Amino acid sequence: MTHKHNWLPVACPPTALYAFALFGGLVLLPLVASASHYPLNAIDIASSEETYALYKAGVTDTKTLLEGAGKAPLRAALAKKTKLTTERLKALAAMCDLLQIKGVGPTVARLLLRCKIPTLAALKAKSQADAAALSACMARVNKESPLTELTPSIEFLENWIRAAKDLESLVD
Repeated sequence: MTHKHNWLPVACPPTALYAFALFGGLVLLPLVASASHYPLNAIDIASSEETYALYKAGVTDTKTLLEGAGKAPLRAALAKKTKLTTERLKALAAMCDLLQIKGVGPTVARLLLRCKIPTLAALKAKSQADAAALSACMARVNKESPLTELTPSIEFLENWIRAAKDLESLVD
């Protein structure tokens, strides 16, 4: 699957090798799921119009989105620049907040959202015993509207719930 935004000259595959020229050589960087940040134009957390508005405001990846929309005063300023609502920016920042958890990428964050886990705080509130029900929910919603070939196992969800409890949310 590739993602083509009308303001980009090429399609951006989410698991591609990105090449950069550096001192006359070529450096290849893979885009893989981990506790990291992603270019907004390579993932589907926002519409292409929202991504373009954020891009014009200098927000090009999930890190700068989280930094710019995580706290209310900064979110309000970004809303003025992008014409996106503060509520929408907060929802986008909350998805980015989930990316703090190692192994949770944009696809898993969208599955969590579909299972009524829109924030790091909501995942923190779950117990280890909730992992089985959450796994079943993720499998069901993925079957209804596929995002991935495999949904996370109960063991992964238990680990992510445990990891969430050790993290501080960057969204207020």
